[in-house]
Amino acid sequence: MTPEKAREIVTLVRELQPATLVNSRVLYSGRMIPNRSPAELDELRDIGVDSLSHADRHIPANPFPGWHWETCMTLDQSWGYKANDHNWKTPATVIRQLVEVTSKGGDFLLNVGPTAEGEIPAESVKILAAVGDWLKVNGEAVYGATPVSIKDTAPVQSAPKARKGRAANIEGESGVNWLPTGRPGKIYIHLFTWPKGPLVLPGTEGQVAQAHLLADPAKRPIEFTQTGDALTVGSPPKQLVAEDTVLCLTLKEARHAFERNDHETCAYNHQHITARSTERCTPLKPDLPDPTSFSSSPMIGAGGI
Repeated sequence: MTPEKAREIVTLVRELQPATLVNSRVLYSGRMIPNRSPAELDELRDIGVDSLSHADRHIPANPFPGWHWETCMTLDQSWGYKANDHNWKTPATVIRQLVEVTSKGGDFLLNVGPTAEGEIPAESVKILAAVGDWLKVNGEAVYGATPVSIKDTAPVQSAPKARKGRAANIEGESGVNWLPTGRPGKIYIHLFTWPKGPLVLPGTEGQVAQAHLLADPAKRPIEFTQTGDALTVGSPPKQLVAEDTVLCLTLKEARHAFERNDHETCAYNHQHITARSTERCTPLKPDLPDPTSFSSSPMIGAGGI
């Protein structure tokens, strides 16, 4: 595909359906994205591309600033249905990948392959049900959540092990103890590994008013101290969710440290909901369709939607 042909296709599509979202696969494969030059990225914008689509089953370490982006993931090792592929991800791995993508301001496209009879495999149902149960409790830390700027992310650790008899499948998964997400007025710390002592969060913008675990129905306060932008949170007595226990930090002011870059990114999460702070974040493109309507907006890009 040449840039000229890509522009022709995008122009035609926008004439027929102006609300269509176009990703970078109209010109480049996902594996080609990390090596694009600033001039090539500018060319994509000029063509009319709305977002960057990274390589399948890969979460970029450092997404390009100023771009909406997506990653496509599978529940096993195959696209669609493959009867002899039993290399299923654990719910913990799917949750971790979802959180990592959200923490970096991306969209998480998760593939589920039905059988020839149109049935979703039982193993897929189990995984999705477990992730759904986690989201029922911790969804506010994902839906509409955006990146948060904290100086240290977390020490590297080994990724969750696969269930007995299964091979590990952790494409794109960062091996960290915790990752942050947030929204105006709140910061969420996703604890993948339970701290053995106080949790130190250096570089936390804003004064914290209260701390509790989302999985705690009583919302019992957790002790903390804050000196400048260094926050130290006392360890709760026990881990409430094995896959990812979320610590919620409520700020005194309804604002938080959005992950900022040269373009003041407002990032879409996997539900295509944008959390905007009028003081800290502005849309990337004034003519971009309303993100709350993305679920009904078509998207084009070779290799899938």
